[in-house]
Amino acid sequence: MAGRADATEAGTTSKASSESDLLGIYLNDHLAGLTVEVELGRLKPNGYLRGRSPLSIVVELEGLRLAAEHKALGWCTLRELAQHDSRLDLGRLDRLLDRGRRQADTLEELRARKVTEVFGAAGVNS
Repeated sequence: MAGRADATEAGTTSKASSESDLLGIYLNDHLAGLTVEVELGRLKPNGYLRGRSPLSIVVELEGLRLAAEHKALGWCTLRELAQHDSRLDLGRLDRLLDRGRRQADTLEELRARKVTEVFGAAGVNS
C-alpha cells in the first residue's frame, strides 16, 4: 500500500508540473496577445479592438431599418399583384405591410435616439 501511495504522489507531482508548464505557456501567450491587442486598438480610429464601438450600434440599426423597409416594399409589391391574383390574401398582405412599416418606424426611432446618445445633440443637427 505504501508503494502504491508513493507512486500516486509521484504521478500527481509530475502531472502538476506538466500542468504548470502548460499554464505558463498559456499565460505567456495570452499576455503577448493582450499586448498586441492593446497596440492594435491604438491604431483603430475608434480605439476598440474587441469591444463594440458605440457607432457600430448606429450602423446596425440603419441596416435593420433598411431591411425592414425592403420587406415592407416586398409586401407592397405583393399587395399590388393581389389586385389581379386571387391566390394572394389582401387582408393578410395589408397586415404584413403595416407591420413592416411599424418595424421600420420603430428602428428609425431607436437609430435617432442612439445617434443623439453617441454624437450628442450637435451631431443630430449638423
